[in-house]
Amino acid sequence: MPKLEKRNSKLGLLLAALLLAVMPVGAQQAAELVQLEDQPTLLFRAGHQHKTLPKFTWCFGNLYVSRNAIRYEVTDAEGGGNAARYREHGFSVSRTQFAGAKRWYSGVEIRLVQGKPYHLHIYQAGSRAVGRDGFIQPEPLLEALDNFEVALARVQPAAPPTAVAPLAPPPAPEPPKTATLQIEAQPGNAEFYVDDQFKGTTSAEGRLVVADLAPGEHRLRLARKGYQEWSRTVRLTAGETRTVEVQLAEAVPETALSLDDTLKLLNAGVTPARLETIVKQRGVAFELTEEAERKLREAGATAELLLAIAKAKK
Repeated sequence: MPKLEKRNSKLGLLLAALLLAVMPVGAQQAAELVQLEDQPTLLFRAGHQHKTLPKFTWCFGNLYVSRNAIRYEVTDAEGGGNAARYREHGFSVSRTQFAGAKRWYSGVEIRLVQGKPYHLHIYQAGSRAVGRDGFIQPEPLLEALDNFEVALARVQPAAPPTAVAPLAPPPAPEPPKTATLQIEAQPGNAEFYVDDQFKGTTSAEGRLVVADLAPGEHRLRLARKGYQEWSRTVRLTAGETRTVEVQLAEAVPETALSLDDTLKLLNAGVTPARLETIVKQRGVAFELTEEAERKLREAGATAELLLAIAKAKK
């Protein structure tokens, strides 16, 4: 429910009445007939008083009254100020939420089932005024609120009713462009890598969340001293949150890598950079002969990996 104006004191209301008493009073037509969402609707140009003391402030807008609903939209602020600050003074209610209306000095008090009343003052039909001058007597609005069919019959459009476009729905939220991984690994305190990029260490409970991953295929890896390394390839989609549960196995005693072991790891997709680390940890049990170097290069070994193998011979 929009914030309603606060009537600070009876003195403030008396000052409002004195101000409106000196405004021109018109007997001109007060409403325009428009079509709003295929419903005949009476459109009033209205001013809304915000405060009574110590200073009068106003916003101005369009009041739409139909068989089924009442809506006030703020379009302008007094003196051409920023109307956006007063948008919350607008409201939109169904007739079931309308509790009645009565004359309020030279304006109208609109009462709702819930919340405090609104106090509005109306202009001649077609006016686009944004000041306090020019308010007319409120009887046309009272009639539209209390007896819509009679008020509707009084309005004879000189041309076919003007179609008023319904309010555009708010834009749909932009779909997510990234994916999220939630790791649940035991034991905890394991290093987690995505595509050989370090992403963090799991908590003591084994949890880690990695967000903003690009959709597509990724190679996941968990490593913890004293446990066998775990790896898996997954395909993620935009907006997905994937939970991955892992139970790390205790490591077996490591032996130096043979040439066949090294070739198998390269052919299985282990990157040269990762294999370089393994070589430094475990060592190798073969000489880097010309034949061995040729086979390793054919399998994808880099110069850095070959240098590590040459230094790691046990």
